[in-house]
Amino acid sequence: MNKQPCPICGRKLPRGEQIGHISMEDAPHVHMWKTHCLYCAVTLNRITQHDEEHVPWSSSRVTLANLIRQLGDDEFAGMQDRVKQYPSILNVWREFLKPRRPNDEIWRYAISTTDDPYDHGLTVRRAHHLIGSFCEASVFWEEIDQSIEDCRAMVDYIFNDAL
Repeated sequence: MNKQPCPICGRKLPRGEQIGHISMEDAPHVHMWKTHCLYCAVTLNRITQHDEEHVPWSSSRVTLANLIRQLGDDEFAGMQDRVKQYPSILNVWREFLKPRRPNDEIWRYAISTTDDPYDHGLTVRRAHHLIGSFCEASVFWEEIDQSIEDCRAMVDYIFNDAL
């Protein structure tokens, strides 16, 4: 099931792997697929009903219309430093950056105009193609968890060690 080429380089793709299936009573079955373009080093996804072969592969859920602005070098370095503090997110960050090539850019996006933090983040832009997405909300929640742990440690110190 792989008649559609890579949307970035146009080359033939390896056979897709089904990674999920949703069955609903009054709607067609939905299948989620994944494959990897060896030339682009990009993971591609698509969602089909039944075994449709005409549905193109996608390299990101973000569209060009969702882009806000390119990340500057200082802002990117700051994000790198922030992410390095949280090992659980660091692996996600590395996977996000893995397909990045020297001329690729990192852009901010917003999928909707709501305040939902999961609709905002970063994506890799290669010419007019977008690759993957990184949700900044994951870093925010790690920072909140760390702040809570710091407060707990301070309270524990005040009530147990300092008295």
